[in-house]
Amino acid sequence: MSELFLPDCFIGVTSLAPDSPAPGPWREDEKMTWIKDNRPPSQYPLFTKRAISRALQQVLAKTTDEDITIEALDSSLVNFKVMTGKVLESADGIDWIAGRPFLDFVPVQLLRSSATSNINYCNIVVMHRLVYRHTHSQRPLGAPPIPPLGDAFYAFTDRITAWRTSPICRQLTETLNSIELARPIGKIVAFGCNSLTLPVGCNTDRNRPGFQHALLLTVKEVLGEKTGNASIEILAQDPAYNDTDKMILAAFGITVIDSPVGFLKVDEESFVFSCSPHVPVRQMIMYLSRPAGMIWNAMIPGLAHYLTTDPYDFIVHRRMNRYYDTYDFPEDFDHFAPMAIYALRGEPASDELYLERDVVVQKAVEDFTKEVSQTLIQDVVLKELVQKVRDMDLAKEEAKAKAEEDEEEVKSQGNEVKAEGEGEGLTEDKNKESEVEVLEAQESKAEDDDKDKEGGDDEEVKSEEEEEEEEVKEHEEKKTEGQAST
Repeated sequence: MSELFLPDCFIGVTSLAPDSPAPGPWREDEKMTWIKDNRPPSQYPLFTKRAISRALQQVLAKTTDEDITIEALDSSLVNFKVMTGKVLESADGIDWIAGRPFLDFVPVQLLRSSATSNINYCNIVVMHRLVYRHTHSQRPLGAPPIPPLGDAFYAFTDRITAWRTSPICRQLTETLNSIELARPIGKIVAFGCNSLTLPVGCNTDRNRPGFQHALLLTVKEVLGEKTGNASIEILAQDPAYNDTDKMILAAFGITVIDSPVGFLKVDEESFVFSCSPHVPVRQMIMYLSRPAGMIWNAMIPGLAHYLTTDPYDFIVHRRMNRYYDTYDFPEDFDHFAPMAIYALRGEPASDELYLERDVVVQKAVEDFTKEVSQTLIQDVVLKELVQKVRDMDLAKEEAKAKAEEDEEEVKSQGNEVKAEGEGEGLTEDKNKESEVEVLEAQESKAEDDDKDKEGGDDEEVKSEEEEEEEEVKEHEEKKTEGQAST
């Protein structure tokens, strides 16, 4: 049997809450304002700890068929139906079953008008894991095998050794030691480092998550020495972690926490790490807090038009230009994305320094705006072109239908004419047959008359001959009698 594509999650049934304000119509210009306008995030927060916390409490408390209510960015209230345990579909001998709900986070760049209009402005979305089982046996569909705990543990220790002896680790250590920290560090919070044993996503090489978790241990050691705090805790959030991962990481002092608790844990004494996560970590963290430092995907304005789950953000970049200094991260694309180190400044950047830094962002905003405008114009032109093509196709279909209708009508008329012609032909044939029959009858009668006439002549000839014979006979009889008398 061919392999089936089985999604891992889905959005369930949504509706507006009864007490919800009417959702605003989709406005692309409003979305562009959120993306590129230089305004304080505190005045227009895309994410708040209060909203995330309220949503999480509902996810943990609500049961099947109950609603989880989320406030969207346009102030509308959206209900997400809890569907845990429901069989959604049965296909190819497999049941699709709704698993537990979880919260997903959507960057503003990915908000878009959709058929489900009530979630247009929802950047916090309730989703469900999907669980699969065989329809007939009711057995769970087999999952990839997890390596034995011992093998996975020693594999991770080997990767830690490889990391510690790499030039990347040495360069990172030197850079961290050169940074003047503005605040003490109480915890390291990591997002999206992936499973050690069963990595998911576009890169499933186990070396990559191994190196990233090993980096967390190095950051803890260096920052602990710098701050004199040997008890810095490491928190790691990723839904990909399994029980084996949790046991291995716990053995190295890394505590796994459920999503989205990590976002609620980040504070001003946190050091954040993330590498190409499946949620908008940079956008969320900069709206939720102002941590002491971060190691995450470099802020590259040229990537503004790339729509990813953790996209480049103009407002976030500008905030970081004001409050953070940037340091290089060693290049290692086998185990990391293009990364950078950001450390909180003791004082915000001066206006002169900020404007100098902002030049690059302003240029990127201008380029992005032009590109968006061109895209919108192209979209309009494309839509008009598509409509013209549709109209042409419709006209062709109508013309074809009309031609077929005319052809049927002509054919029908031809059949009627043919039928009439055949009827007339039959009449003529019958008339001809009648004439022939009359002629034949006349000829037959004439022949009969001729026969009758010939028969009469024969009888007359016969009578004369008989009379002559009788006369001869009588004459001979008389002659005989005369002789006898003599």
